[in-house]
Amino acid sequence: MNPLTPVEQLLHEYEDDVHGFGQHGAHGELLIPGEVLMTEADVLLAYTEESRLPAGVEQWIRVPLHTVLSRLVATKPRLHVNPGLPYEAEFDFAELAEAAAEHMRTCGCGERPTATRETSRWVDAEGRRFFVVPHKDSARLRGCLIGGAIGDALGANTENLPMEVVYERHGPAGITDLPEKPDITDDTQMTLFTFEAVIRAHVRERISGEREITGITQNAYQRWLHTQKTPWDKARGVHSTLDEPDGWLITHGDLFRMRAPGLTCTSALQEYARTGEQATITKPVNDSKGCGGAMRVAPVALADDDPAVVFALAAANAALTHGHPSGYLSAAVFAVLVHQLLRGKDLLDALDVALDSLVRREGHEEVVAAIEHALELAALGEPSVARVEELGRGGVGDTALAIALYSVLVTDDPNEALLISVNHGGDNDSTASMAGNLAGALHGVGKIRPDWVERVQFRPVIDQMVADWEIETSQAAPVGREWFVRYPPI
Repeated sequence: MNPLTPVEQLLHEYEDDVHGFGQHGAHGELLIPGEVLMTEADVLLAYTEESRLPAGVEQWIRVPLHTVLSRLVATKPRLHVNPGLPYEAEFDFAELAEAAAEHMRTCGCGERPTATRETSRWVDAEGRRFFVVPHKDSARLRGCLIGGAIGDALGANTENLPMEVVYERHGPAGITDLPEKPDITDDTQMTLFTFEAVIRAHVRERISGEREITGITQNAYQRWLHTQKTPWDKARGVHSTLDEPDGWLITHGDLFRMRAPGLTCTSALQEYARTGEQATITKPVNDSKGCGGAMRVAPVALADDDPAVVFALAAANAALTHGHPSGYLSAAVFAVLVHQLLRGKDLLDALDVALDSLVRREGHEEVVAAIEHALELAALGEPSVARVEELGRGGVGDTALAIALYSVLVTDDPNEALLISVNHGGDNDSTASMAGNLAGALHGVGKIRPDWVERVQFRPVIDQMVADWEIETSQAAPVGREWFVRYPPI
């Protein structure tokens, strides 16, 4: 059975409720065959997907409901969706427009009419009705995510080992290169699921006008929990009725590896799976300030143009598993740093923006102190293991942030920053992953060692997800069934 289109989901949910459908469906898209808009019929016929179009139709217009409502109310009294087919519905245009008016005024979508003419021949080499979009410069985003994966892999085999052991294994200079098998850990796994959640949330907002990123992220982390040897019926949560996890990312079998998952994260997600109660800042699941909330949130930087919104979203994300202010506020600062670096700011300017939000939050003192300590040590130059370890072990959010920040501030070379951040006797895969996120966003992927970029695990997956994000946020965002199977809006 094919999955429902977004409009079909709304028709099912708001059956016989014109107000509910109108308020939530303004961004849903309908297919209008041929030149039907030019006819004098009183009823406008529209369809929810290509397979429901009448036989023989070769051309159609794909148009958002808000465009139909803003442009056609005066010319067509009624809208008939899927006549004689599943998910059939008929609406009075004036009633539907009135129901959607509040959303359209708030969003402004009614003032931005859009329509895309399509034909049955517009397909790519694999038969998908996707669009070709102009190339965007993704060097900073690729650098951020690939740099994070490289840092993660650099420290994967030495996490929490004393430097004496590191020197025995790697020589007097410590870690200087990726291991022979450059596999990532739970840090990058969870970052990928965060990125997937950001893409899904954008799909949801685009098609329905609803913004819901934290709940979608919760679902993404339950899918990650499943990859860590938790059966799906025990990982999905009581609110999910899915027989199996959905989406494209979960199809990558190499994610199903126990790569030192953090106990705090897994226990918090297991608690949600049992109770269905989502942890928040005001209803914390625990009192942990571990770095597991911060090391995964770099993609939240993409969720909004406003750094204050990104700060709040990243804090809410981290609070899903880490309830102490130093756990979720360090994550919020980190996401804003990435947000600003992706926009071309330097690191100190980015830090000023993040601090503006941080100091307004209760419980910010430890994070501010850790940042100030990192700035003081970076100003001294001459990076060393001793100075990194003076900042802490990186196992909690504020010290992980401090080590990542110090490592990127103390050198202009992203490769050196990665090595500084990984050579200490603490949670070095997390600190190096966060430093890689920052250094990559600051310098771009082109400044990172090409052999590291080529070899690190999941680099092709990251590249594909970056390309998918570019497509999703373009003016030609996909509307075919294949896309909603790849990134379901839940």
